[in-house]
Amino acid sequence: FESSLENFSTSFSSIFTLDKVAIFFTNFLSISIEYNYISYFIFQMTIINKEDFKIKKELNRPILSLDYGESKVGIAISDTNCSIALPSEVYKRNKTNKDFLYIKEFIIKNNIQAVLIGMPYNMDGSEGEKCETVKNFTNKLLEFIDINIIFWDERFSTQAQEKILIDKDLSRKKRKKIIDKLAASYFLQAFLDFLKN
Repeated sequence: FESSLENFSTSFSSIFTLDKVAIFFTNFLSISIEYNYISYFIFQMTIINKEDFKIKKELNRPILSLDYGESKVGIAISDTNCSIALPSEVYKRNKTNKDFLYIKEFIIKNNIQAVLIGMPYNMDGSEGEKCETVKNFTNKLLEFIDINIIFWDERFSTQAQEKILIDKDLSRKKRKKIIDKLAASYFLQAFLDFLKN
């Protein structure tokens, strides 16, 4: 019995040498890195430019628009024909994963084909700190959804809607409650017009 045990131990050791164990873990690590890289690449591919989306768009599913803010996110949605932008709601952020889960559920519930996110470019068209904040928000959102995301210039959208509300003699308090969803609707309509032309 002792002889058999010794032979088994020797055979077992010969199979699992340090070299072979090292090769195994090296290959495993390589596969893991490659898998993570592919996953990251797939995530990045979901952010596309407006021209590419114009080619692959579907005109029978709505598009969601988000006007990002530190404390609130304005939400608007198009009709299924992607012709008219409709203000939906102003979501008060929790600044946790609940924000992204809420958007995910909204996307599933409304059969959204793509998400348009407003980019607050500087007046000269360059990107500043606010754009980086929106990009960070977008990258986090990509961990929860797997549909196309398009960035759109949102400059002047809030100001344009603010002027309309002031002309309608709405108080500042009332304007504050709805301005974000109106801004999201404003630049979503501009995007829909771009898709049609």
